[in-house]
Amino acid sequence: MEALIRRVNKITVIIAGLGLVGLMILISAGVVTRYMFGFSIPTAYEFVEQYLMPLTIFVALGYSYKSGIFPRVDTFVENIKSPKIKKGINLSILILEVVIFTFVTYLLFDFSFYSLETGMGFKSNGNAYTLFYIHLITAISFAWITVIMLNQCIKGFKNEKIDVLEENEEKNVI
Repeated sequence: MEALIRRVNKITVIIAGLGLVGLMILISAGVVTRYMFGFSIPTAYEFVEQYLMPLTIFVALGYSYKSGIFPRVDTFVENIKSPKIKKGINLSILILEVVIFTFVTYLLFDFSFYSLETGMGFKSNGNAYTLFYIHLITAISFAWITVIMLNQCIKGFKNEKIDVLEENEEKNVI
């Protein structure tokens, strides 16, 4: 499972990186055309806001979680001497996170299919653009982070030495 998580995280980081490169190119081109040529690129702002920013942020959520970059409230756990109690508290926190992220994932999938049914999108420069795919990518990203959390829970139940909230397994993804 760890190898699969690593491979998928590599792919998601590459996709997020491509989204970031696209974001930088489009913003830079917009600035150059606005200040050097006196016009703005039509729909550039909308594409950056509606497509590229969510793509860059949400696709890399699983990698962000796995790398340990998310803040944790574990100050009181550090002071506990018993490893079993520490592990129990850490697993309880992780299970609560899984429940919350599962609920958020369900709501995001529900919303993405609602956006498909209603044709949710935006109009720019006379064209209509759908938002279903970005909503679906967001839901899939939250589902992926939930899978990673479930994997951490399973590892925590199987191994007594593992500290599921403190272990930082991925220093370099690429």
